[in-house]
Amino acid sequence: MAAGEYAYELFQFSHETTEHIKTLPQKLSLLTIQTNSLSLCLDPLIRLAFYSEKLFSFTETPDEVSLIIEQDSLDQFPSDPSIVTISGQTYRALEVWEGEQALDCIGAVRQLALPLETAKIPCVYLSTFNTDLILVDENDLSAALEVLEQSVKRSSINKSSTSSSPTLLNTRHPYRLSLLTFLRREGDLLMHPLLKQLLFTSGPRFFNFTATQKEITVVTERHLLNSFLNISAASSDQESSSSTENFSSSLPSSLAVSTSPSSPTQQVSTSFEALMTSSPQMNIRKERPSSSFTSASYARMKSIVPSFILNPSTWVSYELHAEGDSGHVEGMVSVVSDVLYHSKISMYYISTFTTDFFLVHEEDAERTTQSLKHGPKLGQK
Repeated sequence: MAAGEYAYELFQFSHETTEHIKTLPQKLSLLTIQTNSLSLCLDPLIRLAFYSEKLFSFTETPDEVSLIIEQDSLDQFPSDPSIVTISGQTYRALEVWEGEQALDCIGAVRQLALPLETAKIPCVYLSTFNTDLILVDENDLSAALEVLEQSVKRSSINKSSTSSSPTLLNTRHPYRLSLLTFLRREGDLLMHPLLKQLLFTSGPRFFNFTATQKEITVVTERHLLNSFLNISAASSDQESSSSTENFSSSLPSSLAVSTSPSSPTQQVSTSFEALMTSSPQMNIRKERPSSSFTSASYARMKSIVPSFILNPSTWVSYELHAEGDSGHVEGMVSVVSDVLYHSKISMYYISTFTTDFFLVHEEDAERTTQSLKHGPKLGQK
């Protein structure tokens, strides 16, 4: 169904939604890695992405690599602050299950963000295919949960944000994106293409990989979808071999990675740039594969990874920042989601270490730009 067909389907929580607001037990940290130091972090990144059940989110933009991880995983990363910068806050997450239809509903983000802004509770917001994760300071957890539960009971919010933050600016990035998901327990079936996109892509890009207990959500550039098609075709031809065996044999010998989930990955000593130079086949950006994703390709993928779902829309990304400020701005999520709600535009939201991004359907891009230009500004009613 085209995104435009959802134009007047405004998101409303049911009274049963409180049962789907889940407080996650983990203590979480937000950190950023210097892009030119990724080679020093390959071991924990591979471990957390593919050999763990822990919450893990990796976002790469042209300006940063940002992670959300559980605090007990911090010691796996280099302690050098010139390589890894860790936010001083300890976060707790509220997970709200909405289902796939929330991607195309109007006001889903606003319904969660605006009550928190009204209650003066800052949040880091992370959408996935089926859920929303709202990270708040651990000291604000009880208050945030109470606010959201009360919001659900009221079912709707009609007032606009009254943040006193600076004027909102926005920059549209030239990325055409796709959203896909599959169950985490089936992640090994797509380990090969995911690893290539996660760690072995050069040049500016927009990429997000988020793994929760149940699902993995990937936001990737549209033209890279064939990296998933290629692995599905290979898997069809090699049904006698496990996907992890195929994955291991395809990696350069210098990247020694154990494929046994019960054993830790071996320390990666090869530099990231050297690996890219010696293994050009790993550089999928240079390949520039076609964006063709046919019905037959999708059916083949479903036969290999039964839980695989590709959202049919093409999405475009916007970066959010505040004038004179390079970091997060209190109330940013609520103000932007409020503007788009009143313009009847659905959105997908990703907070990173230094800024915020949101995605809209490509056909809504011009309306989005106009809404942000002429709609309410941060600091106005």
